[in-house]
Amino acid sequence: MERENSIFIKLINDMEREIKNLKGIYESDKQYVDEIDVIISKLKNIQSAFKPKEKILKERIRGINKILTDIEDIRSNKILKGIGEIYINIENNLLDGMEFRETENNNERLIVFENNEVGRINVLKNEEQNIIIGVNIYDKKEEFEINNPVRTYNIISFINTNFNYK
Repeated sequence: MERENSIFIKLINDMEREIKNLKGIYESDKQYVDEIDVIISKLKNIQSAFKPKEKILKERIRGINKILTDIEDIRSNKILKGIGEIYINIENNLLDGMEFRETENNNERLIVFENNEVGRINVLKNEEQNIIIGVNIYDKKEEFEINNPVRTYNIISFINTNFNYK
C-alpha cells in the first residue's frame, strides 16, 4: 500500500507540474495576445492619424497635376504659335510668286510657285524650344534646327537658292 501511495503522490506531483507548465504556456500566450492587441491598437491609431494627411496629399497631388496640365497646354500653345510664326516669317521672305499652301496636316505646308508645287516644308520634331523643320525643294532635302521662330534665314536661303538653281 505504501508503494501505491508513493506512486499516487508521484502522479499527483507530475500532474501538478504539467498543470503549472500548461498554465505558464497559457499565460505566456495570453501575454503575447495582449501585446498583439496593443500593437493592433497602435497601428489603428497611426492609420487614423495618416488618413487626413493622405486626403490632403491626394488633393495636393491633384492640384499639382492640374498645374502640370496647364503648363503643358501653355507650352504646346507657345510651340504651335512659334511654328505659326516660323511659317509666316518664311512665307513673307519667299521669292515673288512663291507662296505656302496648307495641307490636311497642320505641321506641313506646300511650297508653290505659279500654281506648281515645287516643295514642301514640315515640322519633323517639336520638343520644348527646339523645333526641327524639314524642307524639300525639288529633289533637295534639308533639316533645320530652329531655336527662335524669327531666325529662319537659313531655311529661306535654302528654299530660294535651290529654287533659283533648278
